Amino acid sequence: MPDKDDRTAFLARFAEALGDASTPKRVTAAYELVKDGARSLGESANWEGACDWVTANYEEATTDERRQWVALEGSALLEVANT
Repeated sequence: MPDKDDRTAFLARFAEALGDASTPKRVTAAYELVKDGARSLGESANWEGACDWVTANYEEATTDERRQWVALEGSALLEVANT
């Protein structure tokens, strides 16, 4: 069963992939981590909801700027959900 340590390790990988979010490639790399299984690390509606928010908003974004915003806001949501 995943726990807070697993989510904290995920958040470190997410932050590393996202970096300063200055390029679409970095933003996409961070999103791919969420899409590829971050939700399974959750044991709370908050974590799962944050993952769902990132996925839905990223997929609906039509510009690089919007995807960047989603990744940055999503990072904050995931951090809060892990507390």
